[in-house]
Amino acid sequence: MTTPLVEITSLSVTYSREGRSSAAVTDLSLRIAPGETVAIVGESGSGKSTTANALLGLLAAGGRVTGGTIRVGGVDTTRASQRVLRGIRGRVIGLVPQDPMVALNPTLRVGPQVAEAVRRRGGVPKRSVNAEVLEALEAAGLDNVVLRARQYPHELSGGMRQRVLIASALAGHPQLIVADEPTSALDVTVQKRILDHLASLVASRGISLLIITHDLGVAADRADRVLVMQGGRVVEQGRPADILVSPAKEYTRRLIAAAPGLSPDGRVKVRHAAGSAAPVGSAARRGAAVPLEAAASRAPILSIVGVSKDYRLPRSPDGERTFRAIDSVTLDVPTGQTLALVGESGSGKTTTLRVALGLEKPTAGRVLFDGTDITDTRWSELRPLRQRFQLVHQNPYSSLDPKFTVGQSIIEPLVSFGIGDRVSRRARLRELLDQVALPAAFADRRPAELSGGQRQRVAIARALSVKPDLVFLDEPVSALDVSVQEQILTLLASLQNELGVSYLFISHDLAVVAQIAHRVAVLNRGAVVEHGVTADVFTSPQSPYTRALLDAIPGRARSLPPSLPPHLRIESAKFAGVSGRHPQTSPSGFRG
Repeated sequence: MTTPLVEITSLSVTYSREGRSSAAVTDLSLRIAPGETVAIVGESGSGKSTTANALLGLLAAGGRVTGGTIRVGGVDTTRASQRVLRGIRGRVIGLVPQDPMVALNPTLRVGPQVAEAVRRRGGVPKRSVNAEVLEALEAAGLDNVVLRARQYPHELSGGMRQRVLIASALAGHPQLIVADEPTSALDVTVQKRILDHLASLVASRGISLLIITHDLGVAADRADRVLVMQGGRVVEQGRPADILVSPAKEYTRRLIAAAPGLSPDGRVKVRHAAGSAAPVGSAARRGAAVPLEAAASRAPILSIVGVSKDYRLPRSPDGERTFRAIDSVTLDVPTGQTLALVGESGSGKTTTLRVALGLEKPTAGRVLFDGTDITDTRWSELRPLRQRFQLVHQNPYSSLDPKFTVGQSIIEPLVSFGIGDRVSRRARLRELLDQVALPAAFADRRPAELSGGQRQRVAIARALSVKPDLVFLDEPVSALDVSVQEQILTLLASLQNELGVSYLFISHDLAVVAQIAHRVAVLNRGAVVEHGVTADVFTSPQSPYTRALLDAIPGRARSLPPSLPPHLRIESAKFAGVSGRHPQTSPSGFRG
């Protein structure tokens, strides 16, 4: 039998704070063989990252191993000294952290940061360090490595920065790479390229790989073995196909059901049933459903007509003077329904959103809100209309004032627009907390006291406080666990059915879009390349770019047996209606 590279036996980890102790990991056992890929999955707080940090000897302040043993390469590292652990980090175990902008030094160029990992390996002549750096960057899949080595992290795209972290891990010639949520904030296509590259390194170099992720789809695609954690314990483990087909625990079944895009037939789950739609118009306020045909006959709440946006570039002898961020974009947001705008970073989603909100003036084209042209409207004239459309940001922690209580944050728009008095605002606050399924006691808490999903619910309640007709949702679930993500998407759908509010939903994740949108528009380099009813676009994509986005969704790479239990027999439902496409000539590429 092959000697395991990593052997963790009955590991328990406890955190102590202010005299109180809490168990983060309990009785965990794990073996990783040379060349094996293992994934640990679970929600935030399940103990995934604590397990990885214990393996690396990097537990946070207050954390300590209270039971069990950790052996790496035959060496007991459970309570090893920092000198022993420093000899293992980088040389035996390389780490790819979650957030490259936090892990990389913004004041240093990329080359010197990778060079540090090369020098720590030892035995590398000084004259060979630069060559080793370039070799590591190339092995990580970066192009033009001489240029990349001279750039600062902020000059690289998210995918490039993640590859720099991979290069730093490879520079130590490790036997195991620990990838802690390495692609959670990346576009699905960039995510696929990063994970494909890690898989090729495992195959070509015999490196072991430990993936820490909350995404069961990533684990299903990439791992030889999956451990599912809940509350610090391993609830089940095994081959991905076995766990996906015959999960033994209810918790695992919930993760599978919540994972967008994870379906047995390789197709993406589309939530809406044929012939149904969110309520619209006056019927919406009564909560009555209206058929899609009736919804299609109503005027859209928002129309973006032939909009282009150019930005001036710094002067360059041979370069372009302007960059076209969006090019002749034409879109309608149906009343009482959801239009999703999808595409990779740099595709023009955010620019389109800012133009629609009136935060940017378009170079060409018009923006109409409920039939009113707001393209050239002054801020003072636009303000009364702004009560009717609101924005939910991607990161609720940065968009909520940390000094405000939840109650103050939610009623702030009411105060700003002069709506109601103190008594009516408190009543409205209680109503909103109930709508987003938060206890009334949360009104006195501050954002730091809430989880990510709870903060997003507060942001949604805040946006709904002034009873808008349209809500812009900018990547509202991209940073959340799949189960919390599912809760937020379900909440948005139920609020739409109850209130008749329209959504413009911005996302790079087509699997998420499938769960929320009635119609979808796909942007590529500023141009709409496909537009139509969600089920039509997902079942019969016409654009190669759309097909590439669909193929990159985690959880679709592995084909599962056709005989599946009922909880995995998910069929894609189709709307009645006709999809439309708007092929456009896209502008030239842009700098990463």
